Amino acid sequence: DAILLVGIGIQSNQANVMESGPLAATPGLGRMIDFHHRQDLRYVQAAMRVTGELGIPVAVASELHGLLSHTPAFAELRSNAFPCFRTAPRAIAALAELWQRSKFLAE
Repeated sequence: DAILLVGIGIQSNQANVMESGPLAATPGLGRMIDFHHRQDLRYVQAAMRVTGELGIPVAVASELHGLLSHTPAFAELRSNAFPCFRTAPRAIAALAELWQRSKFLAE
């Protein structure tokens, strides 16, 4: 079993659009921006927790990784040496290699 988490960065990207858009000075918008960043971070933390608690490999894939590497979610991945692949096919290939290795080690 494995988990593929795709879409990290979508919420942070929405926050960046709000932050740099024409309504950036709107009262209360900062709360919404913070919410979007926290949501991405929560998804990442949940993925790391599942790996630790269940021993199931989790691969994270996001095409936004290069654009949003400064956001809390991607910073959390980096600080925990948790890989983030730029595409889902790359993440799937990595999971397949892990599966092959586990079969080899089980022999």
